[in-house]
Amino acid sequence: MRIMNINILAVLFLGPCFTLDSTGGAFVPSKIEIDALRPSIKVGEPFVFRLTYTFEEPVVSERTQGIVKEIWHSAYFRLVREDNGSLLGRYRVYDVTLKLQDEQGLEYAENFMVFYDWGKKKLMFDKSGTYTMQVEGKTKKANPLTINVGPASKADKRAIVLLSEPEDYLFLIWGLVESSERAKRIARFKEVVSKCETTVLAKMAAACLGLEYFKDFHRKHPSFEEFKAKRKQAVAEEPLFDVAWKYLRMGAKLPDDFPIREKVLRMLVTTEWVTGNYEKVYSLLDELETKYPHGIYGKQVPNVRMELRELKKREMEQSQQAKMKQAKGGGLLAVVVQVAIGIFVVALVLVLWLKKKRSSCSK
Repeated sequence: MRIMNINILAVLFLGPCFTLDSTGGAFVPSKIEIDALRPSIKVGEPFVFRLTYTFEEPVVSERTQGIVKEIWHSAYFRLVREDNGSLLGRYRVYDVTLKLQDEQGLEYAENFMVFYDWGKKKLMFDKSGTYTMQVEGKTKKANPLTINVGPASKADKRAIVLLSEPEDYLFLIWGLVESSERAKRIARFKEVVSKCETTVLAKMAAACLGLEYFKDFHRKHPSFEEFKAKRKQAVAEEPLFDVAWKYLRMGAKLPDDFPIREKVLRMLVTTEWVTGNYEKVYSLLDELETKYPHGIYGKQVPNVRMELRELKKREMEQSQQAKMKQAKGGGLLAVVVQVAIGIFVVALVLVLWLKKKRSSCSK
């Protein structure tokens, strides 16, 4: 992706602060809060924080008169270095939706990642030290949050050097890449994974690669059920599946709060199902439901479980039918063998009788 497009993205991330639902009605939260599961990171790593909007009255849609499940938000955050008090920048929290957390319609939240400064074209946390972050809404400010940034390891430094272009981060964060650049980015990500496997950046690269290869595999094999059957019969070999499975498993090692991890787990459910590992499938579904109950894929878990039960039932029925056919085929073969043996015995007796008769006649 060209630098021009990156600048356009940067402009889109600057605008008036407002909070909207899908109907266009404006809402003002009574409180904005931020917190983090991991307040300490290393140089070059993303910082993930959770943004929560709390309302005094339920957020009700003017169109449906029902509680709004998701709200759009627009907010900024200020980043300050504590050692000298310098303001590093005032950044837009990129536009995604905050999801409903309670049945009363009073609390909405989502995890966000602070990672790359598109205006300066550099990592936000490129120096160790203590930082303070504060989110500013239209009428409210969140509590300040302290971020401790430690020095990078050798592997971290190598990953940072390899991921040297803004286009790398567009691909890493949003999966955005021009077709002409795709091969180059994939090759670079593979290098990061192979040379810096233990780093957070390598796990992010692996997650991105896994999702990319999974898309390629799905385009080639639209029916997972048909592919599974062919794979089980050893009549289908698909490198795209194997490489997607490999990178998805590596991407799943990311910390729980990384937004991309939920999608990685959901794709892993499919790959593990294709391999027939139902124990792992149900373990992944439990994790999705427990850790991401309000996420896109976490909310789908009950339906996925129901679908899996139907698929497993169908597989068992097909397996039983195959065994019955095999058994019938085996029974028919046994009858044929017995008949053949009988014919052979009769023929042998007849030959011996004729031989004996000839012998007696010659005398």
